[in-house]
Amino acid sequence: MTMRRSCSARSLHIDTTIIKCQSVENMLTSRLAERSEQRRQAVVAAARTCFLRYGYGKVSLADIANEARISRPLLYLVYKNKQEIFRAVFAALYESRYVAVERIIAASISRHEKLFGAYEKLVVEPWEDLFGMPASASFHEACKSILPLATAAYERRRSRYTEAILGQRERSEVFALAVEGLLADQPKIAVLRKRLHVLVDCFTASQGSLKK
Repeated sequence: MTMRRSCSARSLHIDTTIIKCQSVENMLTSRLAERSEQRRQAVVAAARTCFLRYGYGKVSLADIANEARISRPLLYLVYKNKQEIFRAVFAALYESRYVAVERIIAASISRHEKLFGAYEKLVVEPWEDLFGMPASASFHEACKSILPLATAAYERRRSRYTEAILGQRERSEVFALAVEGLLADQPKIAVLRKRLHVLVDCFTASQGSLKK
C-alpha cells in the first residue's frame, strides 16, 4: 500500500514537472516569436528610411543593418536579400491597409465617405510616409521596376475597391487615373487631401445623374 502511494506521488510529480517544462517552453517560444517580429519591423522601418533617403539602387544591406542597429549576419537571419526587404517595405506601406479599406467599404456610410475614406488609406496615408524624403519621387518607379507583380496586384486591388464603391468599371478606371494626377507635383499632405475631396465630390455628386 505504501509502495503504491509512493509510485502515485512520484507519477504526479513527474506529470507536474512535464507541465511546468511545457509551460516554460511555450513562454520562451512566444518571447522568441515576439522578439523576431520586433526585429523584422525594425528592419522594415530602417530599410524604408534608407530607400527613401538614398534610392533603392544606392542602398546596401550594410546601410540597412546600420540603420536598424543590428549586425549583417543577424539581418540575413531576418531577410535573405535586398529585394526581399524591399518587398516587405512595399507590403507595410500599401498592402497592410487592405483590411482597413475593406471595413470602410462594408460600413453603412455614404458613397462619398467610402470613396474618400478608402483613398485616404490607399493614397494619402502612404504619401504621408513618403513625403519630404529625398528619393520619394523615384520610389513608385522603383516599385514598378523591382516588384512588377506586387505593384500590378496592388493596382488591381485598388481598382476592385473603387469599382465596389462607384459601381462602374469605366468610371472607376478614370477615377484611378485622376488620382495619379493628384500626386504629379509632389503636393503637401493638406493639399493632397483637399484635391482628393474635390475629386471625390466630382465622382460621387454626379453618380445619380449618370445612371438616369
